[in-house]
Amino acid sequence: MKKLLLAFAILLSSLCYCQIKGIELPKNGVEMNLKKSRRTIALFDVYLKKNGDVYVQDSLVSFERLGNMAYKFIIDHPFDKFSTIAPLNIDINTPYKYVDKLKKELKKAQIKYYYRTDNIEDFTLGVYFFALEPTLFYRTLDEKSPDGIKLIPFKEYQSPGTSNHQNFIYNLYSKKYKLAKEIFTKMKIKKMKFLDSSTLVINGKKFSLNDIEAIHNEIKEVDVCFIEYQPELLYSIYFKNIQCVRKEMKLRNKLYNKKDKMRIPNYLHISHEMLELLKNADIKI
Repeated sequence: MKKLLLAFAILLSSLCYCQIKGIELPKNGVEMNLKKSRRTIALFDVYLKKNGDVYVQDSLVSFERLGNMAYKFIIDHPFDKFSTIAPLNIDINTPYKYVDKLKKELKKAQIKYYYRTDNIEDFTLGVYFFALEPTLFYRTLDEKSPDGIKLIPFKEYQSPGTSNHQNFIYNLYSKKYKLAKEIFTKMKIKKMKFLDSSTLVINGKKFSLNDIEAIHNEIKEVDVCFIEYQPELLYSIYFKNIQCVRKEMKLRNKLYNKKDKMRIPNYLHISHEMLELLKNADIKI
């Protein structure tokens, strides 16, 4: 155990105390299962201030630079030896548009991440939230490029799936708009909007964040539940709402198993990037 904790300490990113003082994290996270990994944990700490400034360790970086650094971090920490993850230290007063840009770059770098909470110096507390969040491009190695990295389009990174929602995403992000729209019309969908710190809205109907069972019953038979893109939504509100959605996921997993034929909803985050693709495909959600 001591050796494991030492490995954690060695791989923790260096902290810049000026940026720690400038970031207020959300509360009520849960203990992550990071220590249960059989591989050494490699943490790629990211800090996002409310004005959109991004820091890695003690350096202010652009969003694009962040993505390249994250991808190189993965290459330097191979999967067979390391479990690599990016703790996101995001100020509660950050508009969601910056969070969206941050997530897009990390998705392009193919690095897992979670939202750190409570104490910025305790990497074990946080929230992991899984929702489908594709992106148009992904990073890969390229010896001919000056920085050794190039971007490949979605269709070269991903293959068509077996379900309607998978094929919808594939065709939309491959810019096959006609096919994407045809598949979209076959799906049963609903749209979720994060209203405030106590309420969310599904297809115009309000729900308390505490009424997990009612939320589950509202979306349990859909193929996809789209989460609306709200650029000015504060991260504090976003965070409380994804905690609610995580509870719905937990309830769903408790009630149903893989053998059930009942539709299990897939949460799909509408990003700023996806908004443009939906517009091009003439799809209104």
